[in-house]
Amino acid sequence: MGYHSTRWELGVRPVGRAKDPLIEPNWWELPAILALIATLTAADIEDWRAEDTLNILAPVWLSLALGASALKMGTADSRAIWTPLFWFRVATLIYFGLGNIAPMLMNSASLIYAQSAYFFLPADLERVNLIAAVGVACVLSGNLIYEKLFVHAGASGIARRAPRAPGEALRKGVPLLLIGAGISYFILMPSSMGLIDFVVPGFIASLAMCEDVGFALLAIWAFARSMSAVFAVAGLVAVESLVGLLMLNKSAVQP
Repeated sequence: MGYHSTRWELGVRPVGRAKDPLIEPNWWELPAILALIATLTAADIEDWRAEDTLNILAPVWLSLALGASALKMGTADSRAIWTPLFWFRVATLIYFGLGNIAPMLMNSASLIYAQSAYFFLPADLERVNLIAAVGVACVLSGNLIYEKLFVHAGASGIARRAPRAPGEALRKGVPLLLIGAGISYFILMPSSMGLIDFVVPGFIASLAMCEDVGFALLAIWAFARSMSAVFAVAGLVAVESLVGLLMLNKSAVQP
């Protein structure tokens, strides 16, 4: 069976251990991050005085390496979004990739406000980028070593299961997304803004989490469908994160 047809069935492409993106890093991912570590280490030791440039280059470098690998995992097997390595890459990309660029893009007032909680200099941010890169390299290296030593050569990152049609994920994901979004936007959000004067019961607030499950199921469908569908679902997630950011709701912008 060809690669295209297995993607449509949410199946796992029969790959060898050394080529399985669900088990070990892509061949270029770890060298790219090690090169970033070497660059930041040399800049710190030799005092290049290029903090402003490196504090933009390093997060972008890290984000591209991890983002491309996460995307490859999802296109190789749409069920990869349920695996720890996928979300490790996504979370690191958001917090230590995009997040570490934020101080470089803030205006003076926002930067002063951020430094009022913990004062830092550009050199400190450069070291944070170095620590983040070292941490990612340790996790990926440890995963690679464990896979080589303890995982059977014929194993895959996800256990073989009977493939399911992507339409099933779509049919279940859309209702859950609509239920969760409806509760969030028409009950919880007006309540937080003081537009309604009754206390929202806890079980109703819990149902808002159906939105997250809906997004997850739509992501499974999108990865099995096409890259256009992936970008469409990613756009919806970005809009949801933006709304959560404007409402100062941290849980809405977490991966």
